[in-house]
Amino acid sequence: MADMSPSDTSPSDMSPSDTSPSDQADEKRATILIVDDQEMVRTLVADLLTDLDYEVITACDGHDALDLYGRMMEEAHAHDRPEHPVDLVILDMILPKIDGMETFDRLRELNPDVRVILSSGYDVDDRVNELLGRGALGFIQKPYHIEALLNMVGKVLV
Repeated sequence: MADMSPSDTSPSDMSPSDTSPSDQADEKRATILIVDDQEMVRTLVADLLTDLDYEVITACDGHDALDLYGRMMEEAHAHDRPEHPVDLVILDMILPKIDGMETFDRLRELNPDVRVILSSGYDVDDRVNELLGRGALGFIQKPYHIEALLNMVGKVLV
């Protein structure tokens, strides 16, 4: 569950220039796909990132994530848009149906350049280390601390 305690930095405490994906209205807003089976986590993180001017989409499991990501890639190609429609995926490792490891591999099949931050309520394990070695860009422990989450997202999207 996300740790959104008052001791953490809240979006209202941050200036838009410190947290927004872009300072200019004509630039594309970064799109983040949150993949987590816990509805409360999806909602809290989506609300936080939306408040910071990111475009957020959510998926409740690996199947849903792959379906959304694939459809967005197809739409981008159909409209001859060269950029990837999803700028970042925050991927929970423990998911129903298809776990985070297989979801990561299948996302990579759709887009070898997909940017992924791994997430889990458990400590870093061999599976997380393996994915970090294969191109995942970071790991964030749940419960999320707002500042750590925002720092990781900002670092990956630079």
